[in-house]
Amino acid sequence: MKRQTLLRLALVVLVAIAAERVRATTIRVDFSGTIIGSGFGPPFPIQAGMPFSGTLEYPVPLPDLNADPNAGAYDFSAGSLSWTIGSHTFQNSPSMFGFSQGDESVRQFIVQSYDIVLPAGWSLTGIEHYNELALQMVDFTFIPDFVGGDLPASSVDFSAFTYSQIAWSFMVDDFVLQADGLDYSNAGNNTGGILGIIDSITVSVVPEPTAFAMLGIVGVGLGGCVWRRRRR
Repeated sequence: MKRQTLLRLALVVLVAIAAERVRATTIRVDFSGTIIGSGFGPPFPIQAGMPFSGTLEYPVPLPDLNADPNAGAYDFSAGSLSWTIGSHTFQNSPSMFGFSQGDESVRQFIVQSYDIVLPAGWSLTGIEHYNELALQMVDFTFIPDFVGGDLPASSVDFSAFTYSQIAWSFMVDDFVLQADGLDYSNAGNNTGGILGIIDSITVSVVPEPTAFAMLGIVGVGLGGCVWRRRRR
C-alpha cells in the first residue's frame, strides 16, 4: 500500500512537471520573401529579385527586461535566427536581443544579432563598428489595450502584421568583404548590406520535446497501476 501511494505521488509530480514543460514552448516563425536591395552590384552573388527564406525560433515565456509598459526588451540568446538566400545562409551570433514597442495604433517587434555568422566562405575585415542581422515586423492595425511589452508571446500572429523585412547591414572602416572568392572593398564608403521584404510568414508553436517523454512515462505508470489493480 505504501509503495502504491508513493507511486501515485510520483505520477502526480510528473504530471505537474510535464504540464509546465508543455507551457514552456518554442515559437517558430518561418518566413520567405524577395531581396529588394544589395550594397554591391554584379558579380556579387546576392542581387535584387532573388528569393529567400528564413526561420526565427525562441522560447516562451521570455521575461521583459524593460520596465516601460509601452516597450519591451528580451534576451534571445536561447533562440536562433537564420536567413538563406540561394546557397548563402546568414545566422545569428550567440548574442541576440528582441525589442518591442507600440500602442493601440502601431506595434513593432525587432530581433537583432550582432557579430553574426556570415555564409560559408565569406569574411569581413576592417575596423568594425557593427555587423548585424535584424528582423523587423510592424503592424499598423488598431489593437485595443495593446502595449509594447506584450511582445513576444505565443498568442501573437506575426503573419497578420502589415510590414516585415530582414536585413544584413554593417559599418566597417576600410572594409574588405570576401564573398565566393571575390573581394569587395569600401570604395570610399564604410557601410553595406542586403535588404529583403518578407511576403509570407508562418507561425507555429512547438512544445518542449521532454514534455512528450514525461507524458509517455506518466501514461506507462498509470497503465501499470490499472493492470495491477485488475490482477487483484
